[in-house]
Amino acid sequence: MPQKWKGGRNAAQKRYNEKNREKRNAKKREYYQNNRDKVRESQKKYIEANMEKILAYNSNWQRKKRAEYRESVVTGYGHACICCGISETLFLEIHHPNGDGKADRKRTGGNSYTLYKWIIENNFPSGYELLCANCHRAIHQSENGICPHMKNL
Repeated sequence: MPQKWKGGRNAAQKRYNEKNREKRNAKKREYYQNNRDKVRESQKKYIEANMEKILAYNSNWQRKKRAEYRESVVTGYGHACICCGISETLFLEIHHPNGDGKADRKRTGGNSYTLYKWIIENNFPSGYELLCANCHRAIHQSENGICPHMKNL
């Protein structure tokens, strides 16, 4: 049986959708405006029936996005601890050398995902440093705020 559409039905429909995107979106908006309650009720039923699936998808998406943002931030700030030079990504952390971490967390939403996103959107501003976990802890726990690596230099 010969195919009616070049590349198959799915390819033809995809080409049509791309070509008529604005027209289709206008129809969708009009339908939504005329049937708002019906659409919202349908959405509500779908969410209730698929909550676990939706939460799992969102969780996976956010985990992947956070990893992408983190990798961008680590690369943007030199991909190595400024104190000891360790470059293992898993060990690296963002440090606020001015001591404004609490205010920064409050401004950006309080989690690493939003902090990384903000740093990327603002083109890696100064006021942040990349430290390995050991140097970071040592700086925060020492009396004078100096890592033991720096004392030996």
